Amino acid sequence: MKITKKFVPVRGEISGEYYYAGTRARAGIAKRISDLDYDRFLKMDINEIVKFLEERNYKEAIDTLGMKYSKVELIERALYQNFAQVIDGILKYVPEQSPLITYVTKYDIYNIKSILRGKSSGRSNEELERVMIPAGNLRHEFYLNLIETSSSVADVLKGLKGTQYYKVLAGLDQNDIEELEDALDKSYYEKILASGRGDSDFMDFVREEIDIKNAVTILRLGNSKTKVESKYFIAGGKITVRSLKALADKDLTGIYDFFKKRKFWKYVESGIKDIGKMETGLRKYLMMRSTVLLRDYNPNLKTVLGYIIVKEREMANVRMLVRSKQMKNAEMEVLVRSGMYLEN
Repeated sequence: MKITKKFVPVRGEISGEYYYAGTRARAGIAKRISDLDYDRFLKMDINEIVKFLEERNYKEAIDTLGMKYSKVELIERALYQNFAQVIDGILKYVPEQSPLITYVTKYDIYNIKSILRGKSSGRSNEELERVMIPAGNLRHEFYLNLIETSSSVADVLKGLKGTQYYKVLAGLDQNDIEELEDALDKSYYEKILASGRGDSDFMDFVREEIDIKNAVTILRLGNSKTKVESKYFIAGGKITVRSLKALADKDLTGIYDFFKKRKFWKYVESGIKDIGKMETGLRKYLMMRSTVLLRDYNPNLKTVLGYIIVKEREMANVRMLVRSKQMKNAEMEVLVRSGMYLEN
């Protein structure tokens, strides 16, 4: 299959700045689903949520998908498709060397990791197609073909020939999914750190994200009593790998004390010992960073990045709430609402 990339701006099609992309981002932000809307969702059934989304920016995606899916799957696929359309529509207007084009390859990484895990565990092609988020730099058709033509991890790697990811994974142990995933993550952050040089705000954003991912790793290693080694961490964050390794001899309380002074620990509840709840707080901080980025009203890189995160948060919120309704558990809905990535 011929591999074509989506985000290759044509010279002369765009300006060297973010004026048009930033303006489009501001317009999109004004149409986002609000806190008040989420409160309304709690009182709606799934059919009413579908109707609400149709009246917003999701009508095209819902109409395109039609009624061949269950309501929950229809909503999830519409969320993914709408998000991909937003990304495609806005990145056409960013500078050719914009780090945002590298930023969205996180969805290529997500999709490839999902396929690798799926083929390793025997998940069906239908299940894998359902979780694809076609917002990266490789086209949706590429992933559908990769899923359809692969029956094993080895087949997936062969199918990646011609992409930058094949070189990253070639030569690694095909039976060690964690090693393959770690290699993809490290490659992504190496590239995004290189592409963001020269923009201090963007670099600060990425380095903090690396710190959070490393914090999650050290928490999991500590909880599982796994020996802490440098290979588990991503280099380039504000917290050095050496500092992280120094936490090896500390218990979870010591690790908590090390991180609690960091800004990214803001949403981690004080005194909790549940690793899952700590991770939820850290993920919430990642999603809430758009609030800071969007304080700058100029049409620049921060505005566009902030809008992308707003859409990521919207996608996560709606999916989480709809899933809770599928469980038909009122108490669960309230708990989900308290853990959502909201505006305030």
